Amino acid sequence: MSKQQHVPLEADDLDSLDRAILDYLQEGRDEGEPWGIATPAVVRAALEDGDFGDVPVRQTINNRMRKLELAGHLRNRHDKGEYVFVSDPRDD
Repeated sequence: MSKQQHVPLEADDLDSLDRAILDYLQEGRDEGEPWGIATPAVVRAALEDGDFGDVPVRQTINNRMRKLELAGHLRNRHDKGEYVFVSDPRDD
């Protein structure tokens, strides 16, 4: 099996949902709290509790997280739909 080649996104490639997902995954990072791992359902629940506006369905969030994974910014932990933060294209 060949290793997948990632093509990182640029900050301008992100939409508001991508930004919200990356923001959620980084919550607690600076406070030393657990951070960086979530499922689409957990992200959706957090967006519902926040001020995101019209929260998309879980499948839409899953699709966006898969896009971020394909770009190398997230990793699908054990291929079970639990995504791990890798990088944020806004940091470049």
